[in-house]
Amino acid sequence: MFPPSWLDTERVAHYRTEIEKGGTPTAVALSVLDVKGPAWLDESGTIPPYTEHWCLAHYLLDGHHKMYAASLLQKPIHLLAFIALDECIMESPDDVATLLTAI
Repeated sequence: MFPPSWLDTERVAHYRTEIEKGGTPTAVALSVLDVKGPAWLDESGTIPPYTEHWCLAHYLLDGHHKMYAASLLQKPIHLLAFIALDECIMESPDDVATLLTAI
């Protein structure tokens, strides 16, 4: 996302220690779901199944130090994602429900 040198090394060390102790910090993101498709038509000119492209993008608002510490340790952390429904590109809000059942 940006160079690690832009992060506060003391804060990264703090979260690294917390994660090593078994803690699981939470980062916060604003998320957008884009459903694009169909990607192509088959030889008969019809839409084959599973041709949509689903992209769930997370824009990290808080948690850059937590994410970097977790990546250094290759450990998971929590992500609290708020989906901006008005900014999503999808056929209906039901797509979000489908997404949530798939995660």
